[in-house]
Amino acid sequence: MKSVKTWAVVAAGMVLCMAFGSQAIAQGEVLVIVANQDGYKLAENWIEFLKNESVPYKLINPAEFETHKKEKFIAILGGPNELEGVGEIVKQLLTEEEQNWVGKPGNSRMYLKENVWREGQKVLIFAGSDKEMAAKARTGNRSKWIGYLNDWFNIDISTAGLSAY
Repeated sequence: MKSVKTWAVVAAGMVLCMAFGSQAIAQGEVLVIVANQDGYKLAENWIEFLKNESVPYKLINPAEFETHKKEKFIAILGGPNELEGVGEIVKQLLTEEEQNWVGKPGNSRMYLKENVWREGQKVLIFAGSDKEMAAKARTGNRSKWIGYLNDWFNIDISTAGLSAY
């Protein structure tokens, strides 16, 4: 009898979790990640981290961006000087002043742009003067982007003990 009650409570909990779980996941929303081959290579550990933390994501190349630019959550890996179309996308998002600053040798910064191509949209840009500095924008702003992912996907990623992602 006790076993039946335990299973009933577990089943009820599972139903509640499925019914009231992450709104973003329930709506099928994912983090669309845009990068070129070099950007993805430098972000391999980060992408593995996202997978391990159950962050829903989709990897696309810049040529596919036009069909995904209205997604709710987007992350772009690269700055205005990046090749293979990434730089052109970044230039649509950053002001001329931001482009000039982040394009200078040795500079990197993470930007969050909102409501760009649709209401409620969040676009993270890990930008730098080159691909290594763009990767530094990601690793140097870990606590910020983790906070964003926690909010966007209703998850709880802790920054304690994280290596550089």
